[in-house]
Amino acid sequence: MVNIENLFNNAFSAIRTQPKILLPLVLNWIPGAVISVAVSLIASDIIKEYTYDKLRSAFGADPIGFTHALLKNYSSHSGFIILALLLSIFIFSFVNAVYPTLSYQIYYRKKILLSAAVSTAKQRYLKVLWTNILFGIISMSAVFGTIILAIVLFVVLAIAGGVVGILLGGIAALIAIILLIIFAAYITPMWVVLEPIVVIENLSGLSAIEKAHKILKGKLGEVWIFIILLAVANGLYFWMAGLIAGAVEFLIGSYTIVIEMILMLLPSAFILLSYGLLYLEISPASINLSVSPPPPTQSQGQNNTPQPLPEQPT
Repeated sequence: MVNIENLFNNAFSAIRTQPKILLPLVLNWIPGAVISVAVSLIASDIIKEYTYDKLRSAFGADPIGFTHALLKNYSSHSGFIILALLLSIFIFSFVNAVYPTLSYQIYYRKKILLSAAVSTAKQRYLKVLWTNILFGIISMSAVFGTIILAIVLFVVLAIAGGVVGILLGGIAALIAIILLIIFAAYITPMWVVLEPIVVIENLSGLSAIEKAHKILKGKLGEVWIFIILLAVANGLYFWMAGLIAGAVEFLIGSYTIVIEMILMLLPSAFILLSYGLLYLEISPASINLSVSPPPPTQSQGQNNTPQPLPEQPT
């Protein structure tokens, strides 16, 4: 049985004693800042050029043409926004690749070295990105494929069978809804353990997805309890952070946004560390932080020296 309270305590204790592990999350502010500046400049120019009535009449007369004209006039700003969005994909993958190594250090009671975690993330963030894209494509294909199949069956049965066909189509739609619930119940835990597998075991793509499937066998219930409790804990934190930000707003006004951004670092780090700790907890055996891809299986005639196991957590 997973000791979820212990996992949460370890994650929070690491953040409290080593606040420097929050620093990688600051990188996520870069694309957001670029997008905010570009949008602010566009909004400022539009406000200067158009009154509200003029803007409404121009958009109402030809919404497509007016939108096209705006995009053409502010193509440089739009380019910054698109560049920032693309940059955010790589930055998020890099930041997410930092925390599984930190979770490994916490779980096995090793010294927390942010430099080692960053070094590992540099090597594996593209694998994290590729694996997330692949799993996202597989997940969305399954979900939308089920929806499309249910719609087609409903229409065909309704046209072909009258009342009976409509009844059968409704049953098909109900089955599709049940399948979607099953997909969601399985896909969500897969997302939780996938990135730690990629970083800690140096796997990627289908190999990482297959490993996540093996680890979750018989443990979906425990993982879902973990996900629900983590959501509750973060909900309580956001509520308290909102109260703090509201109280401070009377003192510093619009600068409260800075405090809110800093407060949001803690739950993000807490979630990512908890994901890695959960993966290490439910893994069937002790794990070494891989520095290279797993070697091919050796033949029986070769010497097979076992690797030393890491120190077990207390």
